[in-house]
Amino acid sequence: MAFGDARYDKIVTAINRLYDSRGEKEHPSYRRAVDQMGHINRMRNDIVHLGAYLVDRDGVLEGLVSNKVKAMPGREKEFSVDIDLFGRMGTDLTTIMACFTVVLLDHLGPPTEDMRELFWRDTSQRPWLYKPPPQPDAAKQSRKHRPER
Repeated sequence: MAFGDARYDKIVTAINRLYDSRGEKEHPSYRRAVDQMGHINRMRNDIVHLGAYLVDRDGVLEGLVSNKVKAMPGREKEFSVDIDLFGRMGTDLTTIMACFTVVLLDHLGPPTEDMRELFWRDTSQRPWLYKPPPQPDAAKQSRKHRPER
């Protein structure tokens, strides 16, 4: 099985190793897709692992993702989610699929004027709709100083 451990970071690492082993440069559409998919994957992990629930804020139900109850002091995380967020992420996943399709099309041969191919190429260049929430200063600093391997 190609991806026995189907975690996002493991799959990306395996694909990057394939690029390296073949002496190929990453396709720009691959990098574009992988970066955005990483943002969406982090949001997915937060929703699943921190827990999401509905809260009533002045008569309006709001989705809230939070680990405040179980987090160590200073490691709390809480943010709102809504249906529009999931819609933006879903649209971005279509754009990501288009990026991967363009990588495959380019690998198979030179571009053509086929309308389906033009559709995928146009779709792969749509702007991202999902923007990750800003990270707290502590999270930014803890990730900044990791040694490279």
